[in-house]
Amino acid sequence: MNSACDKRILLAYLAPLLMAIGCEQATTSLAPAGGNSSTQTSTFSGRVSENGASSFFPIAGAVLTISDGANAGSTATTNGTGQYTFSELRREAFSVSIWANGYVTSTFSVDLRTGSTRDFSLPLVAPRAPFGGGQFRLGEQLIAGRYFADPLQSGCYWERQRGLSGTLGDIIANKFVTYDGQQFIIDILPSDVGFKSDPKCGTWFDSPRHGPQSSIPPGVWLVGTQVAPGTYESTPSGSCYWERLKNFQHQGFSGVIANGFGAVGKTQSVTIVASDAGFSTDANCGTWTRVPPADR
Repeated sequence: MNSACDKRILLAYLAPLLMAIGCEQATTSLAPAGGNSSTQTSTFSGRVSENGASSFFPIAGAVLTISDGANAGSTATTNGTGQYTFSELRREAFSVSIWANGYVTSTFSVDLRTGSTRDFSLPLVAPRAPFGGGQFRLGEQLIAGRYFADPLQSGCYWERQRGLSGTLGDIIANKFVTYDGQQFIIDILPSDVGFKSDPKCGTWFDSPRHGPQSSIPPGVWLVGTQVAPGTYESTPSGSCYWERLKNFQHQGFSGVIANGFGAVGKTQSVTIVASDAGFSTDANCGTWTRVPPADR
């Protein structure tokens, strides 16, 4: 065999090998410069609330735990407004389990590659039952939530408690109601330890005691569902006191948007707006009547 023939045979032998090397180099050069997205990290945040509540009710102290994947074991706890935040999580799919006292522990599927925020809701362990006077432990004898009562008479006294020692330091909020109102409202929070109610407060329910009101009688009322926004007037029969409320926690003035005092026989006016949570008025204010827009 001559040298020319030898060269042709060698080229025929090497050609497939050279082509394979060229394809491998071309394929390697097309690899993405950013790396695998699952190695990137992200925050994950949102809120946890009560499932089926008549309005948004945050669950404080809920513990979220990631149970699988590269993020397994990471935990977060909700604050007083139900908000949680995870930091530096791998961007992948995983399962998160949520536990909170008084609620059904629930597991949810999450994919951080499609979004970094998500709200969750948990069902109660059991429906809230009406309760009367007595001392109750949160999570065991009473579930946190919004409660309504129509006291049997004046002299109702209640306490939200951070402890059960009976000392003043364990009182988060309290009220002694010196008049016979038609409805009172209290928000008992998941972070509370106990709740105490005098028998004179009557029975507490988890739903309003009255429907929409054409005027506002003494008591505490929901704005929107019971009391329509607008301007109202009354003529006090004594030293009148009223409050526009941002919540029903009754912790000093932190939940009060505005308040006022009125003197006997002097017409009082107040404008209630749609963003108000509630309105409170004592018996000396009498009945508040809504002022038609054309008369203002």
